[in-house]
Amino acid sequence: MVSVRFRGQPTVRLLGYCPDSPAEVLAQVAAGTKPSGLKGDFVLIAEGIDEATGRPQTVFVSTVVSAVPYFFHLAGESLSHASNVFECCEKAGVPWRWNERAIAQLALFDHLITDESMHADIRRVPQASVLRFCDGKLECH
Repeated sequence: MVSVRFRGQPTVRLLGYCPDSPAEVLAQVAAGTKPSGLKGDFVLIAEGIDEATGRPQTVFVSTVVSAVPYFFHLAGESLSHASNVFECCEKAGVPWRWNERAIAQLALFDHLITDESMHADIRRVPQASVLRFCDGKLECH
């Protein structure tokens, strides 16, 4: 399981719907609740200091349906993220590069599959997952 313990209070945002508060959701995930066991349809973003290492960390939690998209760009030890691909591209400071796999998926299925986005270097937070970025490493559960 991905560790999601913070020193002090992290900055937490919840995009979508959840009957529980963002702090309650984060506590449930820290206690080992799988994303499939969480109520609602949302992406949670938590940023703060890792309890074990004292280093900055970012955690994303997404539910099974994952109708609310959220995107990230990983380059070396740098992570940029946003609620849309264009903003994520701007924050990351990368030029636009079409994702040919995504274009093919859009033509075949009328939507994108898995964690693809229309930008070749930007990914969508996958459904039913917990992602943790700390010390330049991205862990996914």
